[in-house]
Amino acid sequence: MRSADHLVSDQNYPRLETIRDLLRMITAYPRLGKEAAQSLIDLGDAIKDVASVTEVQGLVAGTLSKDLTVRKAALEALQPVDMTELDYSEEIWIAVHDADEQNAKLALHLWDDNGLDLPETFLSTLPRYLGTWFSLAQ
Repeated sequence: MRSADHLVSDQNYPRLETIRDLLRMITAYPRLGKEAAQSLIDLGDAIKDVASVTEVQGLVAGTLSKDLTVRKAALEALQPVDMTELDYSEEIWIAVHDADEQNAKLALHLWDDNGLDLPETFLSTLPRYLGTWFSLAQ
């Protein structure tokens, strides 16, 4: 992906579709999982300054995957991405409490670096994630 940085920074490149495809590939094709995860991380780095809110949300969605490797790759891909336009991310808040310590640390780093904060109404937004939350805690 590194050699294609200039390509993915072009707004016409299908970045959201690429994000979704790479997230799917990590679990669907175990033999390619490591390469797909690294490509996702490289993509996050390549789009860090030009990512749209929709593309950031595409990466954030990966943090709720039942697959530990997908969650880790999504969190790593988000590390260089500017998420300061988001005041609050339910998904990142949930990832802060991931059962995997490394993923929880990556999520906390994102939370702190991007100045994310809990709104007073955050508890009312979490029930729809209860099934996900229990899956991540196992």
